[in-house]
Amino acid sequence: FFGVPQNRERVYIVGCYGTECAGKIFPLTGSNEENSSKNSLIQLEETKGNSQGTRVYNPNGISSTIIANSGGLGGKTGLYFINQYYFHCKKSDYSSTLKVGGERPMINLPNDAIESFINKPRHNQYKPSDTVQTLKVAGDTPLMKVRNGTKKGFDEAGPGDGINLAFPQSKTRRGRVGKGCSQTLDTSCNMGTIDDYRIRRLTPLECFRLQGFSDEMVKTARTLKLDNKAVEEALLEVAQKASDLRPLMKNIAGIMADSTEENFKEEGRPKWKDLSEKTKTARRKTGHYPGQILQVSGQLAMSITTQYDNESAVIGSNLEYAAIHQLGGQAGKNKSVEIPVRPYLLLTNDDYDEILHNIEKYFET
Repeated sequence: FFGVPQNRERVYIVGCYGTECAGKIFPLTGSNEENSSKNSLIQLEETKGNSQGTRVYNPNGISSTIIANSGGLGGKTGLYFINQYYFHCKKSDYSSTLKVGGERPMINLPNDAIESFINKPRHNQYKPSDTVQTLKVAGDTPLMKVRNGTKKGFDEAGPGDGINLAFPQSKTRRGRVGKGCSQTLDTSCNMGTIDDYRIRRLTPLECFRLQGFSDEMVKTARTLKLDNKAVEEALLEVAQKASDLRPLMKNIAGIMADSTEENFKEEGRPKWKDLSEKTKTARRKTGHYPGQILQVSGQLAMSITTQYDNESAVIGSNLEYAAIHQLGGQAGKNKSVEIPVRPYLLLTNDDYDEILHNIEKYFET
């Protein structure tokens, strides 16, 4: 931690490179000016001017300082050109072939930075893309990087893998690649695969195969012809009737009016809450009890009207107190009276069945 005194113990690991080890492990000996050794870092001319991580040194000199935080290939430990003087190897723009069977590997560097030839493709016809990048693996098998909303940033897809192509620029979508399988097919046609070093959508035949249809069945389906003249005529007749729905809406409005009248007569379907004893006593004094719950004067029932046009059928009342009886709530002086819910504008299941029957009958062809 910065600013806190520390006791740092350093451990040095000294390795010997067989018979080819340098004569002195630590060339700096003695004290004071004796430590001014002639040995120093010997950097290859080809890498001079490069950043620290891409500089390469001759092993006959001293080593580069080992540090913990640095970037580049050799930023932490340094890069060293080994064995050039023990074998007769020629320099080239690319690394020589790694050899086995007792021979040590020889690696030469290009004149420019090391990154310029690492993973360089053997063929130049494959160009990078902003969406996917072609990788080369053993046997020239295509391997694609597909954007994926994970810390890694991509999934790798190969031949036979399914690739979801929906929202290709999204940085949050995950699970785009199915290894050897396809994701659920939909009408958006967003499933793809790798074919000849490129990503393409699945063909209709491939989609049929994924759904279990044989090629023979697909071939047969393509030869079928449908005589849909009768269907077209029926749809045309329906469309003509749909352009004028006033007769149908008039019938529906009549059904709703009949249902509301029945609700008043039966005092609710299901039954409304009975009148309170206080209300019954008040009605007895005026001669309106016994009697129906919402028909003291009959004005509410008589105020029910219907309207219809080409698009709708409506039923309701314009009386001020009509809503409080339908929905319930506080009424009277200072809102001191509790009016229970008594829905007189209510359709039963039988009413709905009758409306549906009228609709079907209207569109019969």
